[in-house]
Amino acid sequence: MWTNPIKHAASAFQNPWRQSVATPLPAKELATGLARIAEDATAALGKHLQTLGRSLGESKGSMGLGSVASFTAAKSLEKTGKYLETEGFHGVVGDVGSQVKKNPLPFVLAGIGLGFLAARLLPSRKR
Repeated sequence: MWTNPIKHAASAFQNPWRQSVATPLPAKELATGLARIAEDATAALGKHLQTLGRSLGESKGSMGLGSVASFTAAKSLEKTGKYLETEGFHGVVGDVGSQVKKNPLPFVLAGIGLGFLAARLLPSRKR
């Protein structure tokens, strides 16, 4: 059964937005809670990807091109899930950060491309 990993992770953390305005949540406590939610959500997503990869890999089929493709996809899902579960959110952010430092140009071009795509797809507001 598929459960929402964000809701699952958030259940371990007391919701800071439900507190009254008279007792605001300190920023450090909020940041710590949000970091814990991100770590838990990443681990839960990793577990779900591993489960999906295993179930896709166990499906029986003929040894055609589609079977080879689904086997490859299953292995990739399992590998990605294991990486997410072991590294966690901070590990992924650190790896992306190190790749940006090594090769900034592809990330800059991807950002420009995403900005262009968003500008084309999102409706413009006329005054």
